[in-house]
Amino acid sequence: MPGLSFEFFAPRSHAGSIRLMCAQQILSRFVPRFVSVTRSASIGQQAHIDTIASTLSVFPRTAPHVLFCQCPRALARELRAYELLGIRHLVLLRGDNGIAPGSLGAPELVSLVRRSYGEAFYIDVAAYPDGHPMSSTIFEDVRALARKVRCGANSAITQCFYNPDAYYRLQDELQRLGVSLPVTPGIMPVLSHDYMARFILPSGVDVPAWILKRLEALRYCRASVLEFGTDVALSLCESLAARGASDFHLYTMNDHRAVWRVCEHVLGSADACHRSGT
Repeated sequence: MPGLSFEFFAPRSHAGSIRLMCAQQILSRFVPRFVSVTRSASIGQQAHIDTIASTLSVFPRTAPHVLFCQCPRALARELRAYELLGIRHLVLLRGDNGIAPGSLGAPELVSLVRRSYGEAFYIDVAAYPDGHPMSSTIFEDVRALARKVRCGANSAITQCFYNPDAYYRLQDELQRLGVSLPVTPGIMPVLSHDYMARFILPSGVDVPAWILKRLEALRYCRASVLEFGTDVALSLCESLAARGASDFHLYTMNDHRAVWRVCEHVLGSADACHRSGT
């Protein structure tokens, strides 16, 4: 049976906090392997840590996102806070606003965590099937991922993608470089045409034209967009599973609706998952 994990993000308002708590409570019935909590550079360190602490009350296996675009001293304070909370799983990311002066790159920060904490933390890093927008080629991204592995990363989670061939190509390139690494596909159900246009496309994700055209046609019918987005995510999961993918990381956007439907299809009913603890 496939294993699922979820990603949430730290809210920016009281209403956002309520939405996050509702999504977490509802999706907890699927008993995910772990959940991650992403952090934008616009969210302060303490607000992010507070969100991690509240998430731990629902999901004991919570993995904070630790951004690379911060100074080593701030990173040390953050890691110490997670250690005190009992966190044992980290997702190390470059950050979404470039690299700040004096900050470290991805491989160096993986090395820093390993030197400071040994094997105390399980480390996930990012992988980019369609390429990082700041990279000149996709192969440059694969080599960067290989460096993170050599520095001590345990596994990787991909940025969302909608063309399964991109994931297969990433796996093939890793194999060609002799890198053995579990790479969990990141799946984001399509929730709106506007979000796709404002955030997904500018991030360098290759979205097939047929998805964009269908979203354009449905953009003023939210229920139809939700159904379509769920179908796209399910089709992608089925295609990846047929080629051997055993785990999926679902980007929830703090909205349980589409993710719930995907989980019901992939794992079965929430009640059955809750009773079995799987």
